[in-house]
Amino acid sequence: MIAPNTICFSTAISACEKGLQWQQVLVLLAEMPTATLDIDAISYNSAINACDRAGQWQASLRLLQVMVSVVLSNIVEDLMEV
Repeated sequence: MIAPNTICFSTAISACEKGLQWQQVLVLLAEMPTATLDIDAISYNSAINACDRAGQWQASLRLLQVMVSVVLSNIVEDLMEV
């Protein structure tokens, strides 16, 4: 069995994006931290695009807000370590 990693999740998210399965994309995105994986920009981008393509602009906007919040939080953490 292949251990789940960010690449596996990103690939699955991208496939769901292409299939307009925006709800499954959100499920996969939510499972990443449970698998102790960080959600990368590629995963966020694919999820945002999936929601947008399915006409779920509110979900797209919320994901963008979460992504920005996470990025800013990581920058602050990095600065605090210096």
